Amino acid sequence: MEKVDKLKAALEDLEYDEIEIEYYSGEKVSYVSEDYEDEESLYDWLETIDWDEVDDVEIELEDGSKSALNLSEDEDEDEDEYVDEEESSVDEEDEEYEEEDEEDEEDEEDEDEN
Repeated sequence: MEKVDKLKAALEDLEYDEIEIEYYSGEKVSYVSEDYEDEESLYDWLETIDWDEVDDVEIELEDGSKSALNLSEDEDEDEDEYVDEEESSVDEEDEEYEEEDEEDEEDEEDEDEN
């Protein structure tokens, strides 16, 4: 599935206020739903995007929360396409703690052997 198709599919299930696209160059462009009257304008805007250069897509929902859309093409299509930014940071912290625990266990084993 192409990046633009993934975004369109994701938007079908969401009530969003803004879509922000960041290119690899760091340039950002936004689509603010209140600035447009219909869904057709969204599709017109999406056609202006150089999808080969898109690094990141962030969707701001009506409730003010933000979600990043995973556009990598090597991901399983059955997996969730969204990454809740708050949840993601917690998961990364958990992974860091797990790595630290494993390192501590290895150090203890080395000390026991000596």
